[in-house]
Amino acid sequence: MFSTISLEIARERRGLTKKELAVKAGLTPEHLTRVIKGKHIPDDAAIGSLAAALEYPKSFFLDEPSDQLVQENVSFRNLSSLTARDRNRAIQAGTLALALNDWMNKNFSLPTFKLADERFEDPAVAAHALRSYWGIGNRPIPNLLKLLEMKGMRIFSLDRDNSMVDAYSFYRGSQPYIMLNNSKSAERSRFNLAHELGHLIMHMHIGSDGEASNPDAKENHPDNIRRQEKEADQFASNFLMPPEDVKDHLPIVRNLDQLIDAKKRWRVSVAALARKCFDLGILTDWRYRAICQEISVRGYRRNEPEEIEKERSVILEKMLNLLMTQRKTLSDLAKENNLPEDEVDTLIQGVLLRKTARPESAKLSLV
Repeated sequence: MFSTISLEIARERRGLTKKELAVKAGLTPEHLTRVIKGKHIPDDAAIGSLAAALEYPKSFFLDEPSDQLVQENVSFRNLSSLTARDRNRAIQAGTLALALNDWMNKNFSLPTFKLADERFEDPAVAAHALRSYWGIGNRPIPNLLKLLEMKGMRIFSLDRDNSMVDAYSFYRGSQPYIMLNNSKSAERSRFNLAHELGHLIMHMHIGSDGEASNPDAKENHPDNIRRQEKEADQFASNFLMPPEDVKDHLPIVRNLDQLIDAKKRWRVSVAALARKCFDLGILTDWRYRAICQEISVRGYRRNEPEEIEKERSVILEKMLNLLMTQRKTLSDLAKENNLPEDEVDTLIQGVLLRKTARPESAKLSLV
């Protein structure tokens, strides 16, 4: 049966207006509008034309999606500067991630997500509590992406060319997801991951029914959004750079080069570390301003000095390695999910990055 929902998902993923799709598919705008509204069921030839125009397999349009992500469940930090096209394109990437994750759950044994029952409103307290719950104390986190995956979070990639969206997060039931644009610097990607973790921990609470909710986000009031974004940043700062550890290893800051060398311990940007030192009183207001100015003059706002290696998904890498043992390719994976190969490639390759595998990194098995 033809699915108008699937048609709209594909159209928004390709960033096409209805008029543009009609022209590409050789249909009149009126005809396409009737199809989208469910007032006309397209014949096989029309479905084929739509599939060809969108470069999606016909099978994608002949089944309803198991679930669809909606904007109300997502909080974009820069919503006012996002075009509807970019916003919808990013949201529908999450919809495809849900479908791919369903397939993964059926075929593999994946880590499950567990979280303590306590709820914390203070970002510093929340970061410290989560570190304690996960048993990592005040130690630096060498691979944040791996840590979150091992704790049961699902992390997929956004389109690299959609630069206005760094990341977003959401729950489906009690399962957390993070959609990450990993085209940024490795340090920024880590901070974005920690930022979204803050939203998941502090702002989206799982109720007794197993469903997550965010009461403040439903109001969508600018003041609530600004507050939550600030809290998520504070959480990320404290989670990646525990105050006690920073004070122990960086009690005095003499110059910017010292910060560039020290940032390797916490794997954060030099600007984030400078801000942390200011917040902890290690840097005076005058010295912090001077260092920020020097960071800008040296061009470190755009090009991070001594950039670290980007983190990769060990779960997805392990999955692909297991599929390879069955002589299956990325194309086979796409066909099994009724998706174009480029869409599957976008979802997983952006958080893979490297081809070498470490079998011990993720205990993933076929089911």
